[in-house]
Order: sequence, then C-alpha cells, then structure tokens
Amino acid sequence: METKDILPILISSVTFLTSLVFFWLTAKQTKKNNSIPALIDYLREWRKEGGVIESYYFIVNNFSEDDVANESQLTLSTIKDEIRKKHAKNVSHYFDNLGLLVYSGAIEEKYLVSFVGVNAQKSWDILKNFIIAQRRLNKDEPFGDRHYQRHFEYFALLHRKGISALNRELDELVKNECLEI
Repeated sequence: METKDILPILISSVTFLTSLVFFWLTAKQTKKNNSIPALIDYLREWRKEGGVIESYYFIVNNFSEDDVANESQLTLSTIKDEIRKKHAKNVSHYFDNLGLLVYSGAIEEKYLVSFVGVNAQKSWDILKNFIIAQRRLNKDEPFGDRHYQRHFEYFALLHRKGISALNRELDELVKNECLEI
C-alpha cells in the first residue's frame, strides 16, 4: 500500500471521528434542552397555589414523631384521616417522580436537589415508616412492588450525600457574584 492510498483513509477516519464528536455534543445539548420544560413544570407544580408545597407544609405541621412511631404499621394507603392521607400521598408521589427523573438522567440532579432537596429529605424522614410498611406488605404479594417509592428514597439520599458539595457551590456563587447572604 502506498502513501497516497493511506491519505484518503486517514481523511475519512478523521471526518468520521469528528462527526461522532459533533453527534455526541448535539445529543447532550438536546437532552438538556428537553429537560428544561419538565423541570419548569415540576417547579411550577411545587409552588402553585394548592400545589405540592401546601401538602409538604401540611405533613411537616401535622405529622409528629409520635404519630409516625404509633402508625409504623400503617401504609400511605391505610392512613385513617383522609386529609392526612391525601397530603402524604401527594408529597411522596411528587418526590418519587422527581427521583425517577433524576435517576433516569432526564433532569440534572443539582438543579432539583438545590431547590427542593431539603424538603424531600424532611418528607422522607416523616413518611418513610409508611412507605417501608407498604414495601413489607408488597413483598409477600405475587405482583407486589417491593421497590415502592424507591425513587423518593433515592432523591432524599441525593440531598444527604450532596449537601456539603452543594453548600460549597452555593457559597462560591455568593462570593463570586457578590450576592447577599
């Protein structure tokens, strides 16, 4: 094989590799662009009047540690008070959905964890006994979901694991942008 025969092969190889890099960058940007509407919708759902934030404040103010300990055999579905049940399910399903979006890579975790991560963590601490009780029940059923609300737990864990890094990042932002604390 002569040198003149290698040059076209080399040019096509470089062109192919360049195309792959551009394809990868375009796919990455498209994924980011597609996640923005979902992120906006979930943040809007959190803050709107009658939104999830009201259910969050309800469970924070109406589920004491004694309630949670005494109701450790109850699941979210078997909470006796219908208003408590509604708010507990609303919050748990919301954070489970967010956890799924983060886990799947549809939305970057740092955006959601910085915005509602502490709320997810506090909600998990309040509702985990109900959710774990449901998992135990589901484990014995042939088609039971033994991973019930696993993405909610995952999302709360992200907050616990990432809080120090997130705090450093936010402190750096405040320092660099001369924002007030």
